[in-house]
Amino acid sequence: METALMVVPSALVKVVNPAPLSVDLNAKLKYKDLLWFGASWRAFDSVVGMVGLSYEQFTLGYSYDAGTSQLAGYNGGSHEILIGLRLKKKNQEVCINKFW
Repeated sequence: METALMVVPSALVKVVNPAPLSVDLNAKLKYKDLLWFGASWRAFDSVVGMVGLSYEQFTLGYSYDAGTSQLAGYNGGSHEILIGLRLKKKNQEVCINKFW
């Protein structure tokens, strides 16, 4: 029996000179590979809430990024809309030997 809920953690470390080191920690909770919601934390900069829907090869999502740094008083956060298309590979035969 397949579980309906799945946790998908991820992390990203960015090193780009001359910018400071950036670390993102993320977690998504997926329900039946259809609905997902999650949160993200960018070290000393922001927190993010996200929600989305995936159907076949299509994805639609929304996230809100709220600043936690000293610049947070100068902006109201940011909104992001995600529209995704996953390109499928053609099915490939593992053994193409016609004598088997």
